[in-house]
Amino acid sequence: MKRAKHYASLFFYIYHMVKKYRQFNEGVSRETFHFTKTYRLEDMLNSNRITASVALGTASDFSINKEYPYYISLSTTRSSKIGYGASVYNGLVRLNMNGDKINNNHKTISVDYWQRPRDPKNALYSGGSGQEKLNNMSRNDELEERILLEKPFIGPLNKLVDSISVMVDKTEGIPYLIECKKIADKINIPIYFYTDINDFDYEKVEKAIDIKSLLKEGDIPKEKRELSYLRFEYKLLPFIIYKNEGLLDTIADGMVKIPVIKDLLNKKDMKDIDYKNFLTKSFKEFESTYYIFKYYSGKNFSAEKIWSDFYITDFYSALSSDIHNHKSDSDDAKIYVFDLLVKDMRKYKTKSLKDYVIKKISL
Repeated sequence: MKRAKHYASLFFYIYHMVKKYRQFNEGVSRETFHFTKTYRLEDMLNSNRITASVALGTASDFSINKEYPYYISLSTTRSSKIGYGASVYNGLVRLNMNGDKINNNHKTISVDYWQRPRDPKNALYSGGSGQEKLNNMSRNDELEERILLEKPFIGPLNKLVDSISVMVDKTEGIPYLIECKKIADKINIPIYFYTDINDFDYEKVEKAIDIKSLLKEGDIPKEKRELSYLRFEYKLLPFIIYKNEGLLDTIADGMVKIPVIKDLLNKKDMKDIDYKNFLTKSFKEFESTYYIFKYYSGKNFSAEKIWSDFYITDFYSALSSDIHNHKSDSDDAKIYVFDLLVKDMRKYKTKSLKDYVIKKISL
């Protein structure tokens, strides 16, 4: 019993020493892993890049990110049971990243994201002992690694990824996974498919299956997900356009060049639509917010005065929540809009979403 306690204490001591070492010596581990979902894999392979998450939705993300607008999360463990990989449920894909190449070309940090207290008297103490403590430590007090980025992409994928492991999920269909295998082979990335989660976690390559062996007669490719573009973008775009004369034309021209928007406009019921007018009509629901802005515009109210208005704080909370909820979306329309937001924040020299909202409202 004493020996078990000794080993447990030694394990936790080593864990925290390694943790401190990584935080002091910024840079990701030589072996590091990025988790994503199966439905994103084909686009990722076709584009030969990874789409980054945007760090503007919450103050904590932006602060942790050292004011870089984008980041890619990495995990120090390949396991699906601990670390942030545990939060990806169905359709699990693990990219085995080359830490050396990442460190040579990108700004990287180690992150104790949740900053959980270790004092048992603290209400936020994760608590537990043994396996429970290990799970808490790994999931809630995990050491995440991040690639910090100025742009919403990182690539080429085949220069940064040593191999890809896929836990087979039939939701997207076996023909889809076979297509992913073809693309991966074309860009020279080894890809392995598993049907047993333990084989996946321990990366037992010898237990990987031939994905074609799961193909059954009558299996047909699943239709691509139908994405709605009448939602998040049109909440954020009007605020970006506010006080930016001529930007609506630029955005309309830019959006119609995005393949998914092109596909949307090529539909039978959309062919005769002028996209600029389409955007303008979509902004109508935002008009009530403009009346609030007009009250503060040009009156030199203090930031405290503006921030005391619950209409403004409600607007900010909704905007912040929307950005946070969509921060990892990989469709090109959202990426385009997030990039516009980053540029507008820099135009007005603001370092947080809150400062940006206050600045634009007071113009």
